[in-house]
Amino acid sequence: MRTLIGRSAAKPEIQSQAALRSPFANLLPRGILLALGLLALACGKPAPPQLEETALGHWRAEILPAHRGKILIVPVWASWCQTCPELFPSLDTLAFEYEARGVVVEGLCLDDADDPSAVAEARALLSEQQTSFHNYLLRAEISQALAQLDLAGLPSVLVYDAQGELRYRLEGDAYENRIEGGDIAGAIESLQLKQ
Repeated sequence: MRTLIGRSAAKPEIQSQAALRSPFANLLPRGILLALGLLALACGKPAPPQLEETALGHWRAEILPAHRGKILIVPVWASWCQTCPELFPSLDTLAFEYEARGVVVEGLCLDDADDPSAVAEARALLSEQQTSFHNYLLRAEISQALAQLDLAGLPSVLVYDAQGELRYRLEGDAYENRIEGGDIAGAIESLQLKQ
C-alpha cells in the first residue's frame, strides 16, 4: 500500500532576483535588457517555469480536449513528494523526443494553491529541474484531487490517447514509489502502434 510522503521540513534555498542580476544590469536601459532576455530565449535558454492555476473541472472540459489528436502525458506531482522530481528529466527527454510524433507533456501539481509558500516551493522545484513542459496548479484539496483522478498517491502519470481517453495510469511502485521513464515510453509506443 502506498502512503503519501509528508512535506519536508527543509526548504530549498531560493536566491533573490537581485542576487541573480548581472552587475551590469544597472548600466543598461530596461528596453535593452528586455531585448537581451528575448534573445536569450530565442537562443535556447529555458523560459521561466509555467504553473498556471486551474480547477479540475476546467482542466477536464477545456485543457484536456485542446490536445485531441495528440498523445497527452500528464505527470501528477507535488513539491513535497520526494520521488516526483526524479520524473522530470525523463519527461523532458520524452517531450523532446516524441514531440514530432504527436506527444505532449503537461503536468498537474497538487500543492496547496491557497498556500503561497507551497506554490513558491512548486515554482522553485520547476526552476531547479528546468522543466520544459507546461504545468497546472490544481485548485483542489489533495485527497479530493486524488480521488477524482482515481489515484492512490504520488508520483503518478496519466497517459491519454489521441481521442482524449485515459489509457494508462502509472503509479509509483510499491517498493521505492518510483515510475521509470521506460514505463512511460512503453505506454507511448503502445498507443502509437494502435493509431
